[in-house]
Amino acid sequence: MGLLFLFFQVAFTLFLQRALASQQLLTSITDGCPQACAEISTLLGVSALHYPDNDPSFEIWDAKQQEVRPACRAEPSSTADVAAILEILTANWCTFAMKGGGHSRAVDASNSVGGVTIDMNKFNAADVAEDRATVRLGAGLTLGPAYTALEEYGLTFVGGRVDSVGIAGYTLGGGFSNLSPQYGLAVDNVFEYELVLPNATAVNVSETQHPDLYFALRGGVNNFGIVTHFTVRAVPQDEILVGAKVFALNYTDRVLDEAYKLTTAGSNDTYMAFWTRYAYNQSADSYDLSLSQAYSAPVLAPAVFAGVNSIPYESSDLRLDRMSAYVAASASAFGNRHLFTTLTYTPSAALDARILAIFDEELQSVKTATGFAPSVVTQPLHANAIKAMRLRGGNALGVESEADATLTVSLLTFGWKDAADDEAMYAFAVEV
Repeated sequence: MGLLFLFFQVAFTLFLQRALASQQLLTSITDGCPQACAEISTLLGVSALHYPDNDPSFEIWDAKQQEVRPACRAEPSSTADVAAILEILTANWCTFAMKGGGHSRAVDASNSVGGVTIDMNKFNAADVAEDRATVRLGAGLTLGPAYTALEEYGLTFVGGRVDSVGIAGYTLGGGFSNLSPQYGLAVDNVFEYELVLPNATAVNVSETQHPDLYFALRGGVNNFGIVTHFTVRAVPQDEILVGAKVFALNYTDRVLDEAYKLTTAGSNDTYMAFWTRYAYNQSADSYDLSLSQAYSAPVLAPAVFAGVNSIPYESSDLRLDRMSAYVAASASAFGNRHLFTTLTYTPSAALDARILAIFDEELQSVKTATGFAPSVVTQPLHANAIKAMRLRGGNALGVESEADATLTVSLLTFGWKDAADDEAMYAFAVEV
């Protein structure tokens, strides 16, 4: 385990060094961008091309990205537009970034530093197939509107839990879901991609068409072209159990023990999903401990949660609800600076407790930073999700576990307000 932590620390340190240096990009990859912007304006029309000094409506989740100044922001409305823009960028040797939902913490990820930001917000349709087995989602959709559109048909899809997260980044990166114990990650429920290749050719990518690209796009993120549409599994669903219970800290060991049981023995019930959250509350200088429950059926108190429901709690918002309403209530505020990273390991209540202890210890030196709001979120990567990674030719995530056993994924996520605290925040992430 020590080598694993060392590898993680080195890898994450390199990532942070790259992030801190991202605004020192070579001018050679942006010199042609003014000309590219002019040509894109001719292509799309002036109403779909925006310059940073006259773009007041543009908003992006992470404040570090909001501060970035691209050469311009383009809003294509068709796959042909995307292909033409890519040709222009290539001809003018201009760097670019893609914005789907814009929910990345990395500068230059979805708002280009000095280049062209391609904003996919007009790709916002959710088209349900006649047989209602699949739905075609535009790459500019976010989770909330996608859920709302499908619920009109009594359907849902393998999606996440925060309404402003974009379909594109979420799906290309993997995609945890309440439905993962039944169907796997979001990336393993994509049947077809519409993709604009680097040579500006648009192709459909599936298990039978360009299978090498199909494999790569399932976990290889965004380095193989520009995805404009995803055809994904549609799942019948109405109201389900969602919500969380908040516990006093003296019940931490019991909560972690029940979480371990749910991760291991409880994982036989594939309708069940859960995650724990241990968060520092800066205003009270205290901690909040909660366990969120999801059950993909209209059952308010499923037997699988009997153990955790036996623990005395301080508050609860458990309810039957639709996913669109649930993710809207879980919205993530704009205007803060963010970092997040994960660690994956064999389930262990002792290691869960040790991670929380390290979190407590390391945040002491930075807890007075303005707007500091850190938390550790822990959830299982279900055995069925690991098995699903091998379907239709497999994926590029490279996740394995002994005998396909369930794994634990621990997420460190936090926000803060001031750029002056950036270096301290990056150091905190590395130390934890």
